[in-house]
Amino acid sequence: MTTTKPQVREATVGGLHVERSADADTAYVRLAEGKVYFTAELSDLCHLDYTKDGLIVGIEFAGVSDGVDLEGVPRSRQVAAVLRAVGVDDLRNRG
Repeated sequence: MTTTKPQVREATVGGLHVERSADADTAYVRLAEGKVYFTAELSDLCHLDYTKDGLIVGIEFAGVSDGVDLEGVPRSRQVAAVLRAVGVDDLRNRG
């Protein structure tokens, strides 16, 4: 039996860390350290993770191979930069 290793790309840019899973077509951007207490849906393809104190610690994006919509995403410029490092496009920059 042959098993394949999941394809995950990682990068850190401007203090933000991203992990992109090609297999799951997702990316997770870590904004800060902290335990996730609850998750809120920003859109069908974007979820924000919060601490108990209301600090956003991470952002999960789904369907990243088609690019991501950063409308309403906190720190969107920095998030766009770290996502570009793993090959994810910001849909706002497409013609």
